Amino acid sequence: RSSLMSTSNAGEPSDVRQRNVAGEKAAKEGRRVIEVSDNNVWLALWQKYVNANKTHPLRTKCLTTGVLMATGNCGAQAIMMMKGKQKGFIYRKLLAFVFFGTFLSGPMGHAWLKFLNGHKVRIKGQLLILYKIILDRFLYGPMFNAIMMSFVYKISGQSWKGVFESLKKTFWAAQVLNWKIWPIAQYINFNFIPPELQLLYMNLVALCWTLILSLQMS
Repeated sequence: RSSLMSTSNAGEPSDVRQRNVAGEKAAKEGRRVIEVSDNNVWLALWQKYVNANKTHPLRTKCLTTGVLMATGNCGAQAIMMMKGKQKGFIYRKLLAFVFFGTFLSGPMGHAWLKFLNGHKVRIKGQLLILYKIILDRFLYGPMFNAIMMSFVYKISGQSWKGVFESLKKTFWAAQVLNWKIWPIAQYINFNFIPPELQLLYMNLVALCWTLILSLQMS
């Protein structure tokens, strides 16, 4: 019987044998392997992301946040140019958002979600989801918005006094708008998205939020 199995394995193409070995190794480690066809580049990239997120979660989330915040800033600058409030693309802003996403937003989001998903409470089910949303939107949300908006105003060339004056004019309206969008997004996040992918989901939602916030702040 073992000789028949050896003969069968020997007759398999090398790529099939490699996938089988990878699947057996992943099964032992409790991981899932995503089957990817040779021609499907997007699934291949997704598999690399999932694997990197498991082996180097903080670094992967920080880099992903930096890329997505840069993408959001490109859209925001496009809006500013279309509205006539900005002449040409400002690369300094783009680099600033890469820095903000990679070294501030990424680590903050990673630490916050780790806290939300890790600390123990006596409630379960939908009450636990509601508890997470309340903490997220009334503690982390306002703090993050204040930091991000201050950052945007500052890199736009305002003095710190000007930053505080701008926050007085725009923060509350932006925060109310935040409460209209993010609780629903986070309800989906905490109910249906695996913990290791929750920050990626938040960053994708934040792409839209960045564009909305840009309009609100202008």
